[in-house]
Amino acid sequence: MATFVLVPGAWHGAWTFQPLARGLRAHGHAAHALTLTGVGERKHLLTGTVNLDTHLQDVLSLLEDAQITDAVLDTATGAWSSPESPTGSPNG
Repeated sequence: MATFVLVPGAWHGAWTFQPLARGLRAHGHAAHALTLTGVGERKHLLTGTVNLDTHLQDVLSLLEDAQITDAVLDTATGAWSSPESPTGSPNG
């Protein structure tokens, strides 16, 4: 079975993915829904220094804390991109 790390988009928290996470778990997968620093129930942590690096650290911390070494990362932002995108498009 697979391990899923679910990262919601802007202004949302882990609750966005709870129905999906329950469904994945019901089918035997592991599912971890994450709320990023400064949004949702973690909005009280928002400062002028919160940025993409902060959010990347949130994901890396979850992976380390839960000892996840192989996972499917699902983001709802559509804004995280990689220069290695197979389509050459900034959104993958």
